[in-house]
Amino acid sequence: GGGESASRPDHHGAMGFPSCEWKGATHDGGDSPTMENTSVLSSATDEGLEISQRLADSIFIGPEFDAEGEEILIDARDRLQNAVGQLLELMERSTIQLMEANTTQQELLDTLSSRSRELEAANNKCSDLDSQLAAEIEAKDYLGLELHKAEGLISGYSAERENLDCQIQSLEVQRERLIVDLDTSRSLLQDLQQSRSEIDYSREELGDQHQLLRQNAGQDIQVLLGEISSLSLDKKELSSQLQYQIGQARKQLTEQEASAEESERRHEAAMEERNRALEDMRLQLENMERQLKASKAFVEEQMTEREQEREEHQK
Repeated sequence: GGGESASRPDHHGAMGFPSCEWKGATHDGGDSPTMENTSVLSSATDEGLEISQRLADSIFIGPEFDAEGEEILIDARDRLQNAVGQLLELMERSTIQLMEANTTQQELLDTLSSRSRELEAANNKCSDLDSQLAAEIEAKDYLGLELHKAEGLISGYSAERENLDCQIQSLEVQRERLIVDLDTSRSLLQDLQQSRSEIDYSREELGDQHQLLRQNAGQDIQVLLGEISSLSLDKKELSSQLQYQIGQARKQLTEQEASAEESERRHEAAMEERNRALEDMRLQLENMERQLKASKAFVEEQMTEREQEREEHQK
């Protein structure tokens, strides 16, 4: 009857209350939910066993202990209600802690996901920076090659300039020599022209004297006049030779003047060509210097920016 059911062991715990095993996940020390749950459950189990034992004793002893059994039941009820209240409070606290743990775990997962995305973005940016750096290094190598070519052109222009300077110097020497020859030829021509004038004047005087002697002289004079005529012929021949020499001198002088003019023209043309070449080289050098300066500044600026970005990402 009633006594057997009261003394029979129950798998749900003492006095018909279900046995609970609360497991709280915590990493802290003394005040963990698991230890609190175990303490409360142990206390409730001990109280239930004590009440069951006292009820069993009162049943076997007799009805004179009914008042004491009632008091025991009331005390057990109060104590069990207190234990149940503590269990409910503990369950509520554990539930709140579990929810907070889940929230913290979700925040950690979100943070890890965000950091993973940031790391992936940083890796992509580093890859882009590496690509840009490689392109800039290639551009710098190209500029170095262009600079080497420009230096080769400058060296070629310098050699050409030296060659033009040598040609101009040679033309200057030829020009000075032609000027000296021209002055000498002009002086010789003046001397020949003066000699011709003197010869013409002497021939006219001799002609006049010859005419007078023919009119007034005898046989001996006629002989002398013949000799004079012969001498006049010789003189005429010499005059012809002198005239020929004068013509040759004039011709040579004309050729020398033409050669001097040609040399002067070639000298002026060479000077103009040299000036044009020098101006072209100067403009090309200025253009190359501007390009190299701008390219160098651009490459240095890009390298500085890449280095700053790399340092920022490494931080």
